[in-house]
Amino acid sequence: MSILSDEINNRIQNCQRFLQEKELSAYAVTDVEDIWYLTNIDYSPEQRPFFLIIYPDKKPLMLVPKLEESHINVDYFDYDIQTYFDVTSEVGQNWYEVVTKKFDGLDKIGIESNALLEITAKAPTVDWQPNDIIKSYVK
Repeated sequence: MSILSDEINNRIQNCQRFLQEKELSAYAVTDVEDIWYLTNIDYSPEQRPFFLIIYPDKKPLMLVPKLEESHINVDYFDYDIQTYFDVTSEVGQNWYEVVTKKFDGLDKIGIESNALLEITAKAPTVDWQPNDIIKSYVK
């Protein structure tokens, strides 16, 4: 393993421990700087949201626009990638339907307090719990 790999895995594990302590089922990271801090992946979100979803007990998930999939492939930590379509999406394939489905059946989903209001508004069935885990506890 490399130093980068060790550091990224340590940061994600710290986040997972906090999720377990706070009994959160998952944490949605949307802030560009926080995603970079946890993954070392740099991107420009433009108009489409990127999500890094951290679970307390399984590998993270990057949920990104289909057009950006090739830009986020890295091999220094273990994570899943799921893509979504935007303007041309079929029913069930846009970002808010995919996010809602990912959190279906889970209680208490943490999300950064500076996340776009559109995210929580377009996924109203998710039990969003605003919390600044990365800025306050993981770093």
